[in-house]
Amino acid sequence: KLGCGATSNNNNTYLRSPGYDSSFNYGLDCHQHIRIDSSVCQLRLEIHNLELAYPTTKGFCEDDYLKVNQDIKFEYLCGVTTNNHFYLDVDSSDNELVSFNFHTSNTVSFNRKWNIRVQKIMCNTDAEVMRGCGQYYTGTSGNLRGFNIDGSSSFNYLIHGLNYAACVRVELGYCK
Repeated sequence: KLGCGATSNNNNTYLRSPGYDSSFNYGLDCHQHIRIDSSVCQLRLEIHNLELAYPTTKGFCEDDYLKVNQDIKFEYLCGVTTNNHFYLDVDSSDNELVSFNFHTSNTVSFNRKWNIRVQKIMCNTDAEVMRGCGQYYTGTSGNLRGFNIDGSSSFNYLIHGLNYAACVRVELGYCK
């Protein structure tokens, strides 16, 4: 469990908001860092909860956001996303820091919290997915899930600036 301002060298680190499992309703800048080395090519974000203020109707994350200093698949994430995943391609060199910057605004009232597991994916292993895949799905059936799209809110706006592929593995015995 990583608090604001902290750095972890460990695999399977959880980024959690202050006081998680409870939510908070105030302005905050929280920087959490994962240190990687040259053997790491990707980070898999297992998003259990990401509950930040919703984007504008045009999809901009103006009040609250998550920004990551590596990869260009998204500028910002905001809104509500649960039980989803995302892959970040990282440029790994020894002792490189990947920074997760959570910003919440005190100008909007919203109950916020986050709980994200960060898994390090080693280069040239079966766990590594094709570069450019922000999401990667396996199996013969399932649903593709976007961000801030949960079907239970009237604020399900697509987030501006997303630029990634949702990739699906071709399973053995199925057509390509």
